[in-house]
Amino acid sequence: RARTRGGAVRARDAARGEHLRDGLPEAAIADDDDLALLGSLGPFAAFDHRRADEAARDHHRRLLIKLQELSDPGRRMNVEVHTADDGFAFRYVVPLQQSLQQITLQDELTKLTFAGDPQARILPLNAYTTSYEKYYLKQHVSEITPQELVGLPMLLQLSTAKGGSVWGALTEANLRDYAGMYVAGVEGKPGMLATKLSPLPHRNDGAKVIVEKTLTTPWRTLLLADDPGRLIESNLIFNLNEPCKIADPSWIKPGRTT
Repeated sequence: RARTRGGAVRARDAARGEHLRDGLPEAAIADDDDLALLGSLGPFAAFDHRRADEAARDHHRRLLIKLQELSDPGRRMNVEVHTADDGFAFRYVVPLQQSLQQITLQDELTKLTFAGDPQARILPLNAYTTSYEKYYLKQHVSEITPQELVGLPMLLQLSTAKGGSVWGALTEANLRDYAGMYVAGVEGKPGMLATKLSPLPHRNDGAKVIVEKTLTTPWRTLLLADDPGRLIESNLIFNLNEPCKIADPSWIKPGRTT
């Protein structure tokens, strides 16, 4: 389950009925005095079905938060929150509106806070264009510096209010027409992570994403499980991604690579 408070999403581990320690992790989704909430947040809408192309169960709840800029031109943005028994996710949606014909995104200001300074397995990278062939490091979230560039997924051992722990995997889902997400520390705020978007190649204007009229970000996702091995059994990423566009994917076979 998740609930909003002070422009943040707070997660509850519904599968085990345990609160993550101090009600966190927390994701800042609306840290702007020029944004107004449109209407009521309302209750979560519940869904329980099976994907038509697979037997995977998709049991989740969704919440739509509508925001609007107070000053002119009054641009609108929605935040969608998706909660399931094995994790939660959120994404931003800029709907069709007259004041926006082209959207150029120079950054995404999402910040993630994890209480209790959990231990993480991180993949430090030298740049956005690398082969991802680095050793994973084991260190606390508070030790991740603003100068570091950390690739996803990131494995986390999170504390619960009952003194136990659950494992989490920070990643993204349904990445389409958008920049890939990395994370780094935040200056003066140890334990907080900020999103870093890969820049568009061959540009020097800082643009990360350029789209026409509407924008939908990937899902910013945290998987939850009793132990790390159970994370790969989760269907959350599968359910958040769009259905396969290939009519007959039977020719695709699993294999090995270096």
